[in-house]
Amino acid sequence: MYDKWSLEVLYSGFEDEKFLADYAAVDGKIAAYQQFAESLGSEGERETVKKALLMDEEFEELVGNLFSFCSLRQSVDTSDTESVSYMGRLMQKMGDVTKASTMIEKYIEKREEARKRDHNK
Repeated sequence: MYDKWSLEVLYSGFEDEKFLADYAAVDGKIAAYQQFAESLGSEGERETVKKALLMDEEFEELVGNLFSFCSLRQSVDTSDTESVSYMGRLMQKMGDVTKASTMIEKYIEKREEARKRDHNK
């Protein structure tokens, strides 16, 4: 019986150069996201929101691919400690982005509320 499926569309394994590069890129994306959150509005409202949405999309795709790969590997072999280890480390990294993400969400919400108020005047 064949108990594994091909995840080649994501990565060929934990030693895959693409997996390692994507995993390493997470820290850089987090640092950029945190720095961006600290300078909200410095590029103007429209550009700030546009950049926030783009950064969110890129980060979610990157981390989503990594999580998906680890999760799918672990789902066919619950004793796959490498998958569990990577998922745990990714979860910790996600915690590092929470403050910045909250700041960005609040910034966008305030802009949206201001637009609604201005529209209703």
